[in-house]
Amino acid sequence: MPDRRSDSLQPEDSPVELDVSTNRLVFLISRDHKLRNELSDQLANYGFEVLSFPDLEAVRVAMQAKVPLAIVADLSEEHDENPMTLAELKLFRDKAVPVLIVSNEDGFLSRLEAVRFGGDFYFQKPVDLFSIVGVLDKLTDSLMPDPYRVLVVNGPATRNQAVQALDISPDVLIHRLDHPDHIFDVLVDFDPELVLLDLYYPECLGMELSAVIRQQDGFGGLPILFQSTETDPVKKGAALKRGGDEILSSAVQPEELYSSISLRVERYRTVMSQTVRDSLTGLLNHTTTRKKLETEVSRSERQGQLMGFAMVDIDKFKYVNDTYGHSAGDRVIQNLARLLKQRVRRADVVGRYGGEEFAILLTGLDREQMKARLDEIRLDFSHVVHSYHEYQFRCTFSCGLTFYPDFDTAQQLNDAADEAMYQAKDNGGNQVQIRLP
Repeated sequence: MPDRRSDSLQPEDSPVELDVSTNRLVFLISRDHKLRNELSDQLANYGFEVLSFPDLEAVRVAMQAKVPLAIVADLSEEHDENPMTLAELKLFRDKAVPVLIVSNEDGFLSRLEAVRFGGDFYFQKPVDLFSIVGVLDKLTDSLMPDPYRVLVVNGPATRNQAVQALDISPDVLIHRLDHPDHIFDVLVDFDPELVLLDLYYPECLGMELSAVIRQQDGFGGLPILFQSTETDPVKKGAALKRGGDEILSSAVQPEELYSSISLRVERYRTVMSQTVRDSLTGLLNHTTTRKKLETEVSRSERQGQLMGFAMVDIDKFKYVNDTYGHSAGDRVIQNLARLLKQRVRRADVVGRYGGEEFAILLTGLDREQMKARLDEIRLDFSHVVHSYHEYQFRCTFSCGLTFYPDFDTAQQLNDAADEAMYQAKDNGGNQVQIRLP
C-alpha cells in the first residue's frame, strides 16, 4: 500500500515573479483552517494570491478596496447570512465576480443552496485542487484573450476607415505589409490568423497572392479576406476560387469588418486547436512544437537574437504510474502542463513532446534569466501536492537547457537539450542543467 502522504522533496521557498498583469486575487470565505492553509499554499504555486475571510461581511469590506478574480465560499458549515447576500455581492461595482462553492455534501439540496448563494461552480470536499485551478485558469484567460493577429497587405482598397479602426481596437493586432514580395518572412514571423488583401496590386493580383499563401506549408487553411471596389461577379468569383474566403467592399463599415474577422479567426482557432494541440494537456503537440522550433531558429537567425530551448522530464514518473495508477500519472502531467503554461510569457512556446516530456522555447531574456525562470518553475512544481482519490504525493522534474546560436539548427538544439536533461537526471534529478558547445 503506497504512503498516502509521500513527499519527495521539501525545497526552500522561492519568490514568485509573474509576467502577466491580470487579476490573480482569490477571496476565500471559510472557517476551515485546513482548507484555508491548503488552498493558500497550493494556489500560490500556480501564481494565485488567496486572501481568507471568516464571513461575507469581511469580504464586503475588502471589496471596497479591490475586486478579486473569484470568490471561493465554503458552505460546509451553517451560515446565518441571507443566501442572496453573496449573489448580490458577486455583482459588486457592476462587475460579475464568479463564485466557487465548496461543500461536504453532493446532494440536490446542497447544490440548490449553492445556486441560491450565487454559486457558479460546485466542489465537494475533499477539494480537488486541480479542478479549482482549471476554473481559475479559464477565468484568467477570459480577462486577457489573445488579440486577433491580422496581416494587412496594403493596397488602395485596404486603406480605408474600417481598416484604420482596427489599429485602435485592443482585440486586434495589425501588421501592415507594403510590398507583397515580402510575404514569406512575415507569414513566419508574425504568424497571422487572417490576411486582408486588395484584389489588385501593381505587382500582382490579389487572387494570385492568395494562391501563393495557400501553397506555403501550414497556411493552407489561413482565412483570407479581400477588399475591393470590384463589382463584376465573374472576377469576384475567380478570386474566391483562388483561395479567398470572402470579398468585402472597400466602403465596408468598421463593425462589419470586425465581425467578419472575429467570426473567421474564432473558427480558425477552433480548427487549429483540434489539429495542433495535445488532447491531454491542451499544449502544442510534438509535431507542432518541432515546427515551432524550426521557425524560431530561422527567426533568431534573421533577427540575430538569443533563444533558449529547454527539455523537461518528470522524475521517477514510472514510479508514479506503478504506485498510484496511470490516471494519477495523467493528473501529474496535466498539473505540470498547467504550471508551465502559466509561468512562461505569452510570447514563449510550450509543447508536450511525448509521455512525460515537455519542450519550452524562450526568447527576450538573457541566459541567466532563462535559467532562473526555469528554476522558479521547478521549485514551484516540487511544492505542488498532487491528489488522486485518497492519495497525496509530490513530484519533481529535471530540465536541460541550451541556446541558439550556441547550436544553430533545430536538431542540434533538440539533441543538446536532451543530453542536458539526462545529465540532470544522472545527477539526482530536480535540477536545471545547461548544455554548452
